[in-house]
Amino acid sequence: MKLITEALPFRVEPVSSQGTINAIAEQRSIQYSAHYGDFASSLKTPEPDDTHPDALLVAAISMEDGKILGSFRLENDSLAEEKISIIEKYGQLKISALVSRLVVSKTKEQISVRNALFKFLHRYCFSRQVQNILVAAKPPLDKIYHRLGFKPALEFDHLIPNEWSGNHATRIMFLDTVEVVVNWHNGRHDLYDFMAKTFHPNIKISL
Repeated sequence: MKLITEALPFRVEPVSSQGTINAIAEQRSIQYSAHYGDFASSLKTPEPDDTHPDALLVAAISMEDGKILGSFRLENDSLAEEKISIIEKYGQLKISALVSRLVVSKTKEQISVRNALFKFLHRYCFSRQVQNILVAAKPPLDKIYHRLGFKPALEFDHLIPNEWSGNHATRIMFLDTVEVVVNWHNGRHDLYDFMAKTFHPNIKISL
């Protein structure tokens, strides 16, 4: 299979500079305010988890003007352990990592930005043999995660509150990084070509 090369008008990469982290926090607050105004106000400044040693903060950054177009935080090891243990008490699924704070600005490129962030997430975790990724998705974001391939993690698919989501009701979902590729292929999902058959030099995954 020959890969197609596609250059994106933005780059996706881990970030650590304080200026970029501040910009991500500002974007989060704006995006969350559309549905969760009370919680959004608490996100105007960076969270301690953003700079935790066991967290990876990833952003999509415009090649034209350097603006933050989207971001997410991947948590693992000690940072994710307590949150995951809270969820695992409801079921038997073994979870290795937690994704949180996914936001994408409303621009003409927002679908491409979301898909590129997700490609980074999937490839990064797959390369590190992380099979199951957990998310506590607040509606309506749960529909987006479902579209990407996440499935309910609990036998009872109810909304439950959790502290790190501002005690808002969330749907607990997970992604099997191995199974999802097979499902994309067999189901002829429109993400399969983007994820598996296209090389994106702007998605910078450091191994």
